[in-house]
Amino acid sequence: MSNILVHAREIGISKVLLPVIDALENQGYQIFFDLNHFAEKSMGSHPKGILQDADIIICGYDIPENDAVSSVILEAKKLGIPSLGILDTWTGIDRFWYSDGRMRPMTDKLAVIDDASANWLVERGAPKNWIVVTGHPGLEKAGLVSIDEKNRIRSEVRRKLGIEEGNKLLLLVSELLYPEERPPISLTNISVSESNTMTVLDWVEKSFGKDYILMVRKYPKENDLQPKGWLVDDSLSEEEILAAADLFIGLSTTMMAYAAMYSVSVINLFTILDDWRPEDGLIPESLWQNLISNGILGKPVNKSQFKQAPTHYGATETICRIIDGLVKET
Repeated sequence: MSNILVHAREIGISKVLLPVIDALENQGYQIFFDLNHFAEKSMGSHPKGILQDADIIICGYDIPENDAVSSVILEAKKLGIPSLGILDTWTGIDRFWYSDGRMRPMTDKLAVIDDASANWLVERGAPKNWIVVTGHPGLEKAGLVSIDEKNRIRSEVRRKLGIEEGNKLLLLVSELLYPEERPPISLTNISVSESNTMTVLDWVEKSFGKDYILMVRKYPKENDLQPKGWLVDDSLSEEEILAAADLFIGLSTTMMAYAAMYSVSVINLFTILDDWRPEDGLIPESLWQNLISNGILGKPVNKSQFKQAPTHYGATETICRIIDGLVKET
């Protein structure tokens, strides 16, 4: 059977790749990996491989400033090895272009999450025949977890956290918003619109503290975060925290999409953050409005209605079919 080389340099891409890798291995593909320490931390240790031994390469796109993937794509083209790129998130969707407007080297095909992403890329100048809308295998996997399995995980995690039966758990999903500031501004310490001194942490505690046990999921560099009266999560898996929480609050991370897909109540804070714009989160304004209006990142604060987040069923199978087709063409 054919050999696949997986090239990854970022944590987020693993959420797309892991379900696909499982499916491909079940089909008999031999899979080898070229990972840096960030991707390996998320994906775990796997057999290493080199491009010259591959029949096809699957890769995420790192940010243009790092640009590790471009040389791999160009070398694959030189060797006649087909390639599939995967866009795993809406954040940084303009990563396919350098800062001077030139497009980065293209894989043979690019799998993207949804029609909104595809449309934005084409409007920006990407070739329409390069892009295939597949859905997100990680979100597909989240939507397929059975009620019994969710309840089992929920009971186990809440017991580990010491949360008694009948108590509700709120999770605030932090993210880094302005890394260039000193100290860096994150979702936990940015001020809300109604006050220059009330942070998001304060607002959540004021609004929900009487009815919920409060927990914050800190971003990786938020090492000193330990708000009084809050639980702090930095070790639970996404599956564990998704099953355990009753309410999610956040902004633009893909975890918000996971929660919406997992049928957890999700509140998006963007309407109470005057100082934050979607572009600050590396999401174009037009794409952001699509995500919000379709319920993909939760219900905005003070909004009574929103659409249910769409499913991603069939995403893994679609990506596997693309890979089969690219291999057969060579």
